[in-house]
Amino acid sequence: MTKLLFFTDCHFRHRTPLNRTDDILETALGKMEYILKFAKEHNCILICGGDFWQTPSQPDFVAARVAELFEKYNLTTYFLIGNHDCIGGNIDSYKDNKLGLFQHYSWFKFLVTNPIETEDVIVEGCDFSRELECPEHIPCKDIKTKKIRIVVVHSMITDDSGVIVDGKSKTINWCSIQTAADIVMTGHYHPGFEVKQNPLGTYFVNPGAMVRLEASKTEINRTPKFAVIEIELDRISKIKIDLIEIPHRNNVFDIDLKNKLNSSEEEKQKFFDALDSLKDEEIMSGNILSILEKFNIKKLPEDMRLIITQKIIERCMDKVRQLSEER
Repeated sequence: MTKLLFFTDCHFRHRTPLNRTDDILETALGKMEYILKFAKEHNCILICGGDFWQTPSQPDFVAARVAELFEKYNLTTYFLIGNHDCIGGNIDSYKDNKLGLFQHYSWFKFLVTNPIETEDVIVEGCDFSRELECPEHIPCKDIKTKKIRIVVVHSMITDDSGVIVDGKSKTINWCSIQTAADIVMTGHYHPGFEVKQNPLGTYFVNPGAMVRLEASKTEINRTPKFAVIEIELDRISKIKIDLIEIPHRNNVFDIDLKNKLNSSEEEKQKFFDALDSLKDEEIMSGNILSILEKFNIKKLPEDMRLIITQKIIERCMDKVRQLSEER
């Protein structure tokens, strides 16, 4: 029998979001230790679905605390690179940041370059990419095998109707996806969903983000979980998938502060709308500076400024990629 433990979207960070009343780093470390202890006690292979970090260049003391915890349990863990683990969606940028440091630990493995194969299962991974963020098809290597095939992705797969903005898909429902895999495990979509199975027998698994970052109704009411997949090949394949609750506090959000920040959220959204309205030729010009000046982002909370900075980088990188393809 093979046991896999799948967790995702840890978002290790040193700054606690304004709407939380706890210490986000200590909370995340506590949850991570619960997962590591569970994996050790139940002899599970650990897989992280991406977004291990909130930003790729977290302070050294944060990386040290996280590394110390993994060193304590010394369990081989397989990682995907998520969009938060790199800069501007460029996964190669991980090398200059904290994942680039962690790859030198003996317990750290990139799933893409180190696929898992046991007597029961083959597990392969796909790091974050724009092409696979809302995929209609999830690739799975074409090999003949009786083993269970699992693909791990960092994609915006949901159990709700797909969201389309300006003709582009922002999310995709699990039932709209085609794949040759027996099981698809995914992160990126923080709310997660219950285990699903399509008519062809493929399971879709997203336990949700390990931490809750936003004081939205969905996140306030959500219970953080991880997934345990047990697979045994005998005369017939036996697959068991459970979502396990992670101990957590319910009252970590400051609802009063959330209400006070509504106006700031509205300012942030106005900025995003203005940024999205730019024509392609304007995104690389000085017009973006006028938008920054108009909305005076210095008055926004630090977390929101970081989100806006990431948005600008992603939009510029998209334009650079487009220009490269045209040439």
